[in-house]
Amino acid sequence: MGLNRECVGKTYEEKEYKVEKENMVAYAKATNEDNPKLAGDNPEMASPMFGVVYLLPGLVDAFFDQELMQDANLGMMLHGGQDMRFHKPVRDHDVLKTLTKVESIEDRGTGELLTISFQTKNQDGEQVMSGQGTFFFRGPPDPDKVKKKKGPTEIEKVLFEKTFHVDDDQTHRYAAASGDHNPIHVDDDMAKAMGFPSVIVHGLCVMALAQKGIIDGGLDGEPARLRRLSVQFSKPVFPGDDLRCIAWDKGVSDEGGRRVLGFIMKSQRDVEVMREGIAELD
Repeated sequence: MGLNRECVGKTYEEKEYKVEKENMVAYAKATNEDNPKLAGDNPEMASPMFGVVYLLPGLVDAFFDQELMQDANLGMMLHGGQDMRFHKPVRDHDVLKTLTKVESIEDRGTGELLTISFQTKNQDGEQVMSGQGTFFFRGPPDPDKVKKKKGPTEIEKVLFEKTFHVDDDQTHRYAAASGDHNPIHVDDDMAKAMGFPSVIVHGLCVMALAQKGIIDGGLDGEPARLRRLSVQFSKPVFPGDDLRCIAWDKGVSDEGGRRVLGFIMKSQRDVEVMREGIAELD
């Protein structure tokens, strides 16, 4: 297929990012964040999901690496999932350096799955974030391959629910604050050319809304206690949608003994737009 498997293990030039309060505030506004520790004139720390801002330049290097992409079509790429681990809060004036690596390329029958990892350290050499993203490159339709449909997530006991409205201008605000200007999020014509009825909301923006639900509902509004957020993106979200973050208790993690919550995000159509959510809490 399109991706070059010889690039597995390849790392890209370390990217430096200088944190400024204005950018922290802009990201909070773009994700409808109102927690005074993350938003307002003087936030104590950056939103944990602000990490997508300083990991993006490394991802861009990978996506525009001709050696890696070979014959792959970026227009056929879908963001499959994101796993982010938060080791230390990021604050105004921090200087961050992020290293990006091609972890794996897998043949999934109907396409290829690219996994890219990232690690970020601050000016003192302390790790502030690590994790990985998965990106699915769709292949040509194959009528002989039957797509397996997943059933609804089984939840034994709901711990809490949080609701969110996706604003009509959400994708434009998020693109400006995050740096992700993929046209399927801001250009209706491009989105329709890719098979969508209109622009779709960035998966990482939906993930940031889920983060707000977890912090507000499970951490008493204390963002520094969030240590991991992992999701699978399952269905597109559109401006104007209403979403529910539904969370439940999963016990304690094997690694670190932290409390673990499971969660999903559902639309007003009762469709799971985000699945297999995991949040680890201090």
